[in-house]
Amino acid sequence: MESAIDYWSAKALLEWQVELGATEALCEEPVNRYELAAPAPKARQGQQSDQASGQKPGMPPPVAPRPKPVDPVAEARKAAAAAPELPSLRAALAEFRHCELKLGARNLVFGDGQPGARVMVIGEAPGREEDQQGKPFVGPAGQLLDRMLAAIDLDRAKNVYITNVLPWRPQQNRDPSTEEIDMMLPFLARHVELAQPDILVLMGNISCQAVLGKRGISRLRGNWAEAWGKPVLPMFHPAYLLRQPEQKRAAWADLLELKARLGAPNLGSLQMKILAFSDLHLSAAHAEALVAASDQADLVIGAGDFCNQRKGLDQAMALLADIAPPLITVAGNAESAAEMRAAALPGMHVLHGEGLEFGGLHFFGLGGGIPAPPFGAWSYNLSEAEAEALLAGCARADILICHSPPKGQGDATSLGLSVGSTSILQAVERLQPQLALFGHIHDSWGFRGQIGTTLTANLGPEPNFFDVIP
Repeated sequence: MESAIDYWSAKALLEWQVELGATEALCEEPVNRYELAAPAPKARQGQQSDQASGQKPGMPPPVAPRPKPVDPVAEARKAAAAAPELPSLRAALAEFRHCELKLGARNLVFGDGQPGARVMVIGEAPGREEDQQGKPFVGPAGQLLDRMLAAIDLDRAKNVYITNVLPWRPQQNRDPSTEEIDMMLPFLARHVELAQPDILVLMGNISCQAVLGKRGISRLRGNWAEAWGKPVLPMFHPAYLLRQPEQKRAAWADLLELKARLGAPNLGSLQMKILAFSDLHLSAAHAEALVAASDQADLVIGAGDFCNQRKGLDQAMALLADIAPPLITVAGNAESAAEMRAAALPGMHVLHGEGLEFGGLHFFGLGGGIPAPPFGAWSYNLSEAEAEALLAGCARADILICHSPPKGQGDATSLGLSVGSTSILQAVERLQPQLALFGHIHDSWGFRGQIGTTLTANLGPEPNFFDVIP
């Protein structure tokens, strides 16, 4: 219907209605809502779904079955067992979706070196450099590991295979959780099975936790164990050795254990090069020469008298602190065995009436002046009877270390007197070690002799080298 009201009048009327509170124009004619039929109530959403599904109205909707939770360890076992060879195991790891570490890593770090090598090194988890390159042990710790292996004629390019417990880098290099380790363990076990090494070397706590179910690397290192039917040698992780270089001596001892355990022609000569000395007597010049020479040795032996008249033993140990290989020592008469043990450097073994198996060799040591020299109350001495009782406990010795010489062997004084020990002589004759090393009598430093098949040597403070065969 066309309005007869002009534009301006209509506009004025509309503004007046707005001022009165009108907010909406519904239609041109009024509607009596009392005469309208009431609308049917809308069905609720649940009732609509009931009608659509044929369910009786008013009944609660059925509960949808929940999906069964996925066991990531079981899935890992299934995926690992299905891999017939190392490339397919790598592919199975790449497709594994249940480890969240994968989401934050750049690369899968599977392995490096020679599959089928006799030695398999198992590290903990990739670091930044490993994550970037997709290879284990390529950062500073990896470079140290390569040098450690080269020291016993091992090389990842020739006769070592390397992997990690975890193939992906944990964010911020955190320790992996127990759940993450358990999830990856089936893959690691299959990895070992397919690589077929003779010996496993576990680097660090995480590797020991995964493979042996134990932590405490300071207690575990150097002690052979077994896992998956193979001998296992725990060692300090190279990253730890970079932070604690004083522990390299212990790591070197473990490497010698590994070398002796392998005992294989492809490792080159199995001779152990020993650097031996006695009677340092706080000489800084001699200590400096010994430290420099120790780089050429597998093991260092000190046959007593490190200090002077029971004074300065800590200073003597400080002079020798930079010796890298392991140290096996006995006390002289200038210090007691108890004082030696209290001042010993990390990784130093102090023997007194006891033995030690190291690097495939048996060592036995006895300190003190034997028989008692006439030096006064400060001198640490043993009688022949005391020495005989302690030596009787030695059933085998490849290397016999005593401070005092055997009777008639490098024991002559400047007056021509023979002041050696009868009990030590009898022990050498009975045991027939490869070497009998001693000091004490300064006038006979440098002496070399022989008792049966045993080479005897009065050492002195200069570097003395010996090659022995485990």
